[in-house]
Amino acid sequence: MYDNTTLAVARILGDGTRQRTRGFSELQSHCLFADRFGRPGKGNDKGKVEGLVGWIRRNLVAPLPRAVSFTALNEKLR
Repeated sequence: MYDNTTLAVARILGDGTRQRTRGFSELQSHCLFADRFGRPGKGNDKGKVEGLVGWIRRNLVAPLPRAVSFTALNEKLR
């Protein structure tokens, strides 16, 4: 889900559909992904995305600390 950034959306039409920018359309055509945009004024759309990004960062991207003991871990963190 994407925010309605000017990098991706040229205009939001009257019926709510998005007119994509040329660059975003070319990227989408090259990488073959589906887009989904948040609804303006609906904070719960973006909140779900922000929560998922945080979960991915905490669980998949951030490395787990490794140490032989808690004392060694505390020293490493200092």
